[in-house]
Amino acid sequence: MITGEFPQMAGVGLWRFAPGAEHLHAGSLPYRTPREVISLHLGYPDPRTFPASDLGDVLSAVLKEDDRLSLQYCEEKGDLRLRSELATWHRVARGAITEENVLITQGTTEALELLSNLFLTAGDVVVMEAPTYLWAIRSFRLREAELIGIPTDNDGIRLSPLYERLQELISCQRRPKFLYVMTDFQNPSGHSMPLERRKDLLRMAHELRVPIIEDTPYLDLRYEGQPLPTLFDLDEHNVVIQARSFSKIIGPGTRLGWVVGERTVIDRLATVKQTGSCTLLSRAVAAYIREAAYRSCIENARVIYRRKRDSVQEALRALLPEAVHWESPSGGFYVWLSLPNEIDVERLYQQAAARGVLFLKGQDCFCDQTRSNSIRLSFSFETEERIVRGVALLADLLGSTRH
Repeated sequence: MITGEFPQMAGVGLWRFAPGAEHLHAGSLPYRTPREVISLHLGYPDPRTFPASDLGDVLSAVLKEDDRLSLQYCEEKGDLRLRSELATWHRVARGAITEENVLITQGTTEALELLSNLFLTAGDVVVMEAPTYLWAIRSFRLREAELIGIPTDNDGIRLSPLYERLQELISCQRRPKFLYVMTDFQNPSGHSMPLERRKDLLRMAHELRVPIIEDTPYLDLRYEGQPLPTLFDLDEHNVVIQARSFSKIIGPGTRLGWVVGERTVIDRLATVKQTGSCTLLSRAVAAYIREAAYRSCIENARVIYRRKRDSVQEALRALLPEAVHWESPSGGFYVWLSLPNEIDVERLYQQAAARGVLFLKGQDCFCDQTRSNSIRLSFSFETEERIVRGVALLADLLGSTRH
C-alpha cells in the first residue's frame, strides 16, 4: 500500500520539539526528581510490575544455551527467535504473517522515527488525532512534515471531518503519507475506538488509499470490557502498519518493541534501521513470552494499574469541582481532564510545579495551534497515596488559577 522511492533526508537543523515539550526532559524524569515531587506527568510504568526475577532466570538459561550467538550481532530486522514468536501471535488474529513481516525496534518511539525517516520528507502531510501522542508529533516534526489534527470524541478520531479533510487534501494533490492513530487507550485521552468505527476507518483508508500507522503500546493493559481486534487484525488490504512494545509490561529498560506490516514495508524499514537489536534480551523475551509467567505478569500489572485507576477516579470525583470533566479510561495509564475556560492552564502548571506536582499540559498534545484547556494525569508511576495527594493539591489550586 505504501510505495514509491525512498525519500531523501531533509535537513532538520535544530531538534524540533513539540511546543512546550522542554519541561519533559531528563530533569523531570520520575526517578530523578526529588522524592517530594509527585510525578503525574510521564507514562512511566510502576517498577513493581517488572518481572525482574523471572526475566533473570530466562536470561541465564539463554546464555547457558548458546553464549556465542546470544552475545553476537543480529540481522537488521532483529533476532529471528523473537520475530518468529511475534509472528505466531499475529497469525492467531490475522493469519498469513511470518517472521519476515516483523521488525524488532527499541520500543514504539524508534518505530515512529524509522517510519518517519522512511516515508517523510519536508512538506509531506501527516494526519493525526487531536489530541495525540506528544512524541509522535515530535518524530514527524523532525522530518519537517505538515501535521494536520482531526478532532476526536470519546470513541476516537471523528470520521466525518476526517473524510472531508482527506478528500480536500487529495483533490489538491496533497495525499497524506499516512494517518497516525492510537485505537486502544489513546495517549493522552485514554479513549478506545469501538469496533464499528475501526471497520469504517479501514474502509475509508482503503477507499482513499491512505495508509494507517496504528500505535498500540497499551493494548494488554485493559481493566474492563472485552478486547477488540486491532486495525491490523481487521485489515484485509495491507493498509495498516502496527507498532507494538514490551515497555509497559516487561519494562522500558529492555528497549524492545516491534513493527508488523506488509513485507516490502518491513524490508525497507530494515534498510533504514541498518542495525539490529539486543540479541540477548530478544532471545530472553522470546523464551519468556512463551511461559505462563508472562501471562501472570500481565495480569499482575492489570491488577496494580486498575487499582490506581480507581484511586485517581475516586479522588477526582471527591475533590474536583463539577465543572471539570473527564471519562474513566478502561485501560492504559492516563486520565484527560477538561477544565473550565476561565482556568489558566499555564498558571496552574507553574503553581503546581512550585508545590511539587507535575502534570502534562493538554496544549502539548496538539499538532497545531488549537487552544486546549485540558491536562493529562498519569496514574502509572506513583503510589495510590501520592496520586491522591497530587489530585488534592490540584483541586486546591484550581480555585486560584482563573484568568
